[in-house]
Amino acid sequence: IYSAGELPENVALASAGAVPSASSEYGNELHQIKHLNDGEYGNSKSWIPREGDTGWAQIDFPAPVTIDRVLWG
Repeated sequence: IYSAGELPENVALASAGAVPSASSEYGNELHQIKHLNDGEYGNSKSWIPREGDTGWAQIDFPAPVTIDRVLWG
């Protein structure tokens, strides 16, 4: 999730204070909620909901931000 501006910044990272939440976790060490915004890529750093297509994910920001684009990796 990137902010608008000349130098887009990933404002959804945990290191920027953003906090992830989700409907559930798949149930193993690989696919956890914390991977939603840890900045890591790949299947071993992903989130999968137990509910399949009905699961949801959310990122709460420490302050209001203007979002320019959302990239799912």
